[in-house]
Amino acid sequence: MDDATGALSSFAGGLPYCGGKLDGAGNVDLGWRFCTDFHAGGCAGRPPGEVEGNPKISEESAHQIAYVLSTADVSTKRSRALAQLQVWCLSEGHAADTVNTEARNYFNQYQFDGSDPANPETAVISDAEATCAQHPVIPATPTLAVTGPAQPSTTVAQTAQFTVAANFDWPITITSTGTGPVTLCPGAAAGVTLTDGILTAPQSSNVALCTTTDTAGAVTLTAAATGMPTAIDLSYVWNGDPTCQVFVDFLTPTGESLSASATTDFVAPADLFGGITIAKTDVSGAPLSGASFSIFLSQADATAGVNPVTLDGLSVFPVGADGTLTLSEIRRSDWANGAPVAPGDTGYQSYWLKEITAPTGYVLLASPIEFSVTEGTTTAGIDLAVANVRADVPTTGGGSGDGTVANTGNGTLANTGGVDQSPALALSGLLLLVGAALMSARGARRRSRSLT
Repeated sequence: MDDATGALSSFAGGLPYCGGKLDGAGNVDLGWRFCTDFHAGGCAGRPPGEVEGNPKISEESAHQIAYVLSTADVSTKRSRALAQLQVWCLSEGHAADTVNTEARNYFNQYQFDGSDPANPETAVISDAEATCAQHPVIPATPTLAVTGPAQPSTTVAQTAQFTVAANFDWPITITSTGTGPVTLCPGAAAGVTLTDGILTAPQSSNVALCTTTDTAGAVTLTAAATGMPTAIDLSYVWNGDPTCQVFVDFLTPTGESLSASATTDFVAPADLFGGITIAKTDVSGAPLSGASFSIFLSQADATAGVNPVTLDGLSVFPVGADGTLTLSEIRRSDWANGAPVAPGDTGYQSYWLKEITAPTGYVLLASPIEFSVTEGTTTAGIDLAVANVRADVPTTGGGSGDGTVANTGNGTLANTGGVDQSPALALSGLLLLVGAALMSARGARRRSRSLT
């Protein structure tokens, strides 16, 4: 752009020009050529050849220029000029977010002086248009790595931390399998964001990502950067005069893609899941068969009979011929978010047992029974005994204190003792719920619950 005296030359107005070169098959490849030396000019039409005094641009600059040209609009003279200005921002070392006044003044002097108000293509280039953009930094050899937690496994419901390391600031896509949402771990550095699975971070950042799951199994986190323009997407032309600039001929970008992943195994602690064994009996304790139950996560669901818990594909569980029902692999009531919890704490999970089918000749339980699965309940021995009364047994009165319900013979059910009675019910002598005795015993441990 300079002549011998240092004055700006008007040669070609600094605009990119259409150049051709022969490919390996002898075909002419046409493309827009952009100059990377603002202060050298007059090279158009001279034969290419590497010379001393005007060295090749750096690999990092080549990546960034490739990015500029891969995203540039080159359909008009003005848009090509703006792309050329951004190339100079990079090759001449202008800081991002500053106005490239040198290039702007030059273009406005020779090409865009506003001389034809009817033609927007001749409008003066504004400071906003001449501001150097913040372009991704991509080194000559971009690298991407993902490392998982230091331990080979992570407890279910606890947090696993992965680290993504990259030496570029091109956007990175984050995906995972078998987990909840992936988020930035607390304490992320300034400028690091993770939005809709796209990670952005300053060059040479190590970013900690956190995730968790409530299900045991392997979890893989993958980071991928695709379509990064590389130096091979550019063709350099060194001209025969040491004072001439280097031209960059943009080729169809192939882009570079990098991917890395790491895996951790989420494992369930031995006390995270438990079981319970239920015995169906008559009021004397004799086993009964022919009953079936469902379990629910809330009393409301149990009462309405909706959203039953499914175990091994079943939601209705029949009692065996010996009158027992064993349920296993149920999440413990007193374990949540990787830590023990007590009744009443957030996360404590009670269950409700609802009788779906009563043994033949026996009264169906009218209300669901609340129970818990803890370290003390297992799949061996009886944890919960549920008694039914016969449909044809008249009440004997006096109350046995066992909370059972006897049939009065007139279609109502009278309490025989042990069930909560409000004054109104005491006056009427009627209880509109079917009761059951709940007894849990193992060794010296005994529990009893009354259904109300």
